[in-house]
Amino acid sequence: MSRFLVWAFLAVAVVSGCGGTGRGPGPSALPAGKGRDVSPMVLVPAGEFFRGRDARPDPSKKRDDFPGRFVYLDSFKIDKFEVTNAAYGRFVRATGRPAPSVRSAARRIGSWSRFAWSGNRAPPGAGDIPVTLVTWFDAEAYCAWTGKRLPTEAEWEKAARGTDRRIFPWGDLAAPGSSNFGKRQKGPLPSGNFPLDKSPYGTVDMAGNVAEWASDYYQAAYYARSPARNPKGPRRGSLRVVRGGFWRSPKKDIRTDRRWKGAPSKAHAGVGFRCARAAAPGR
Repeated sequence: MSRFLVWAFLAVAVVSGCGGTGRGPGPSALPAGKGRDVSPMVLVPAGEFFRGRDARPDPSKKRDDFPGRFVYLDSFKIDKFEVTNAAYGRFVRATGRPAPSVRSAARRIGSWSRFAWSGNRAPPGAGDIPVTLVTWFDAEAYCAWTGKRLPTEAEWEKAARGTDRRIFPWGDLAAPGSSNFGKRQKGPLPSGNFPLDKSPYGTVDMAGNVAEWASDYYQAAYYARSPARNPKGPRRGSLRVVRGGFWRSPKKDIRTDRRWKGAPSKAHAGVGFRCARAAAPGR
């Protein structure tokens, strides 16, 4: 996945994450409203977890998931499932935001047309499937509209791996059937088709199915200088972080510590998102 996903995202000129054109920031002040999103959320308690890798598989190569270290996060809540086409459709119809389209993709592949919408409607029978072909700005706007936000990269990783340094959301071993990866499916499936792909906190499909946007700017060397409490990523940059694997990913690329990058104004048929928010006081 690493070469495929990064190449696909960077096949066009990168635009700044602070702005953009086309499907950029879009509606700038979407008021958050209760009841706009009924997706269940799970609580991730405050505390430390180990982020990244504690050793390089090949010391001669630079890695953006090294050096690993313990990071403290305040408690937060995160969506149990990836945002679906049905949920995103309600947002599109309520706000007038452009629907997912191959026109926004960094690289067009003929078979990706099956993920594109007709007007403001998802493909028939795809309502329960995670939405893809959304830019970072689209994902950010949806989360704001629901009164939530995108998870930080650190929050995403803790929600996926827990506090015991597990390699995959379910443990340290992966095999065919554990998640939607390895090109065994032609695209994402409704959440719950792979019961093993569940984290210690109950989040589903964080290894495979679709990769997911995080809120942070991407910086390859960020781990070496990030704060040890509630890291939120670099202050500026041109790329955004993508986490998790998708249905085409090889096994080595569905690890909970793997990092990706993407131009925020470009979409990908294998990338969707889920939302997060701070936990209620005292939780």
